Amino acid sequence: NNRITEIPHEIWNLKKLQELQADTNRLRALPSGVLEMRDLQKCFVHNNPLLEPEDVLDEALMEQNAPKPPPAGDCDQSRTRFRECFIHVSFHEICGVSQVPVVHFLASRELLEQKRAVCAEKQLNEQLLKETALAKIKVLTSRQNAAKAAKH
Repeated sequence: NNRITEIPHEIWNLKKLQELQADTNRLRALPSGVLEMRDLQKCFVHNNPLLEPEDVLDEALMEQNAPKPPPAGDCDQSRTRFRECFIHVSFHEICGVSQVPVVHFLASRELLEQKRAVCAEKQLNEQLLKETALAKIKVLTSRQNAAKAAKH
């Protein structure tokens, strides 16, 4: 029951973090650094007013609804310092939680476009992995059902 509105972008420095408990707060999105945390095994973000894809359909909605960038920070794509930045929100599966909004702060429009492309590819790969896993489950279930039917 905290009132945390954002997690620092620099969370990516906690590379060995295995569990992030951020449920029941005021988070709108997670920082992009969580995508770099390879050891993260559990992520609790339930009961937060997380952004939905329709909240950030275009740049105007993105500007209005996305978490505000810090006065100065590091660009997600280039790690260069910025004073003004562009915002992008993408949606990813993190530790089995689907459609988690992730906010990216970028130093230039060119880097924004690059990040959009990278995120789109990552989301496509996540979807393909999910569909492949579901197809495998369906095949296994069909085989089990066929085996049961053959016994009767």
